[in-house]
Amino acid sequence: MANLYLISTPIGNLKDITLRALETINSVEVLLCEDTRDGKLLIESYPDFISDSPTLLSYNDHNRNRRIPEVINLLTQGKSIGLITDRGTPLLSDPGYKLVQAVIELQSTFEDTQIIPVPGANALLPALQLSSFPPDSFTFVGFLPRKEGKLRKLLQAHEDITMIAYESPHRLVKSLEIMKDELGEGISVSISFEITKIFERTYRGTVSEVLDQLSSKPPKGECVLTWYM
Repeated sequence: MANLYLISTPIGNLKDITLRALETINSVEVLLCEDTRDGKLLIESYPDFISDSPTLLSYNDHNRNRRIPEVINLLTQGKSIGLITDRGTPLLSDPGYKLVQAVIELQSTFEDTQIIPVPGANALLPALQLSSFPPDSFTFVGFLPRKEGKLRKLLQAHEDITMIAYESPHRLVKSLEIMKDELGEGISVSISFEITKIFERTYRGTVSEVLDQLSSKPPKGECVLTWYM
């Protein structure tokens, strides 16, 4: 049976891989990766579990329009295919959803083709846990808009709900300054850096307090920004 497996991989700590993910990577014939170098490194990190290395193919924003028909063709040939992102859960802020849409369309003629998620690590939920903000209802917006106008519009659109976003450390301070200007200096924020890694840390407080903390220690590493209105 030709299946597409959506395989979650560690976001930092290599111990966060699941046994099911390792078994799936070992069983698929083709593994789609944002960067095949990262896919190769991932496979080499678990030599005791992955003995049959799949063929690695890149799948990313730059080649997805060309790659999707190739993947569909492989599925119609009965090939089993895995999809991983650079880190974490596929489809969260990456182009994997376009491939899933295409495979769903394929299912109308190839009913045996299944889409199977293999759950695992992501940065979204740990950041929500660390924030201490209400977790019963939240909105994940992916990466914050780079354009100031779009960011201000996003900030104005939500209230009384926990908001979560990915942000580049290079843009973080500017985004927080816009948030302070748009929502007031008392808005509560939480920023988690390098989740699951050695230098993992979280800053909490009002946006003004967090900006003060960051002024003495400039932000480095991947970060997740959470705020509550």
